[in-house]
Amino acid sequence: MRQMSRPLWFALAIVFLAEAWLWHRLVDLGHWLVRLLPFDAFKRAVARLIALLPPWATLVVFVLPILVIEPFKLVAIYFLTHGHLLLGILGFVAAKIVAFAIIAFLFEICRDKLMQMAWFRKIYALVVRVNDWAHHLIDPYKAALKAWVQPAKAWLALVKARFSAAFSRGDGPMSRKIRALRRSRKMG
Repeated sequence: MRQMSRPLWFALAIVFLAEAWLWHRLVDLGHWLVRLLPFDAFKRAVARLIALLPPWATLVVFVLPILVIEPFKLVAIYFLTHGHLLLGILGFVAAKIVAFAIIAFLFEICRDKLMQMAWFRKIYALVVRVNDWAHHLIDPYKAALKAWVQPAKAWLALVKARFSAAFSRGDGPMSRKIRALRRSRKMG
């Protein structure tokens, strides 16, 4: 049983870190959209509204979009189970991205109010501990993989540089073949 639990925990750690990575990327995307779109006024209005609400009402504002988006994931699963693989995958991914983006946006605005609730602070602390645990479990493997991949990346960069240099000088075998093809087209 112990042998089976280690791969399971490892897989769970990877899933958790993937979700955390997606969360951070979508927070970054949200910040980029706020800068790109005239979204600042909307964000300030939502922040003013949240400031007026008690913590429990802020929780409702935070959870409501999740409840609205989750059925879309169920529809995507329905499509998957009925043979519409591409539509199901696209629907699920779109729902996941939209949910993360909205939750990340709202969490940034609602965080202070949500942290006023002791049980929410405990859940948040648990999520932070799980994140730290997952990194502790996965980071050595990431470092080993990076160390293993680094020489291959260096070799590919060298090959690319040599190919680019030979191609730009025009003295490599590929350049000679291209010139020969061009000459044959001009003659024909």
